[in-house]
Amino acid sequence: MDQVHKRASELGVYVQQTLYNENSNLVTLNHKDPEAPAKNANSPFLKPNGGPLDPKKCFEQFWVDPTVRSIVEQKLRYVVARWGYSRHFAMLELFNENPIATQVRTCTPRTQTPETIH
Repeated sequence: MDQVHKRASELGVYVQQTLYNENSNLVTLNHKDPEAPAKNANSPFLKPNGGPLDPKKCFEQFWVDPTVRSIVEQKLRYVVARWGYSRHFAMLELFNENPIATQVRTCTPRTQTPETIH
């Protein structure tokens, strides 16, 4: 990302940085997806990998679990502290093309984001 911000400055363009995207092994909770077990194999948020979330429970846990909240807040703070100096850091996107963002059916993401992003 250092190179991205440096190049953006040189070209006069702006960066939209994403915390979690489809390739970040966040968590795939679509149990109908035959590739879900493979996609979840490296997710740091799931209990089998040392994380706090039970893979068989509703993904709603992601939005309310205090350990997950702490991990996300730490990453958010790191990104802002690390690249916030750049005048070409235009915006920060929490999720991009990630199932956790697109499978919101039984809960509201607002349970986490208002306090996390102030």
